[in-house]
Amino acid sequence: MDSFSDFGSKLSKYTFTRQIGAGGFGTVYEANDDLFKVYAIKIVYIDNDDIQLLVNNEINVLTYLKEKGCVKNILCLIEIIYNKNKKRIALVTQYVDGMDMVDFINENFSDLTTDVVKLIFQNIIKAIYYITQHGICHNDLKPENIMILSDYNVVIIDFGLSCLIRQELSKLYPISKCNTIMGGTPNYTSPEKQKNVVVDQVKSEVFSLGVIFYYTLTQNLPFKRNDNMLNDITKLKTEENYTGYPDELYQLTKDMMKYNYKDRPDLVTIYDKLHLNEVSVI
Repeated sequence: MDSFSDFGSKLSKYTFTRQIGAGGFGTVYEANDDLFKVYAIKIVYIDNDDIQLLVNNEINVLTYLKEKGCVKNILCLIEIIYNKNKKRIALVTQYVDGMDMVDFINENFSDLTTDVVKLIFQNIIKAIYYITQHGICHNDLKPENIMILSDYNVVIIDFGLSCLIRQELSKLYPISKCNTIMGGTPNYTSPEKQKNVVVDQVKSEVFSLGVIFYYTLTQNLPFKRNDNMLNDITKLKTEENYTGYPDELYQLTKDMMKYNYKDRPDLVTIYDKLHLNEVSVI
């Protein structure tokens, strides 16, 4: 395990127990404090200006959302600790005791029921509704950025590419504006985002959620590739692996992926169509 002595006493209060993840510019560890409360600590290595921009943006987004009050569906920032030369940053967050959506689907696909799938989808919608109501677009929604807990609740993670929907907030919070940052992972980005002509950021998020829902129902991505190896978002694959779920659930997923953003349902409508005999709570 790496040495963290250059972070000083603020980080030394945590005992690192194991590495739980690694990415392009950092490593995530499980750690606990003197009271044995468990945290996740991401050590980020600042090698260039692009990484600095992403890290600063994630810190600013998480700080802003924390000010609004930590909620169970959104990763909660605890503190930020810099090393002596500020080339490494430790982001201390809540520990999420679950697995990302890709691993969850791979392990449980054949056992998922309609009610469980609807519950997971509802929890995702509630989380994204909360974020957008506070003027933030996640901007990189995909299964890898959604953690599934044992009770089928979810936690949304990785806010490095997130951006401000409400421009007036930029005067108060140094978060990227949505018209200045592309974001997104190609398989999950909306047609308008691929063209960099997004008019409605929330409806663009709905498209990404539709792809995630399709993947959950089929274990496949919905669109064929064109000659340039990009998603041909006008050609939905056949539903050969779509079995065992009600037609209306699949139709809702298709509606969320409509080419024209105006034809996609809003988040409240999606939530209500996923009804589990409950009254809408968003």
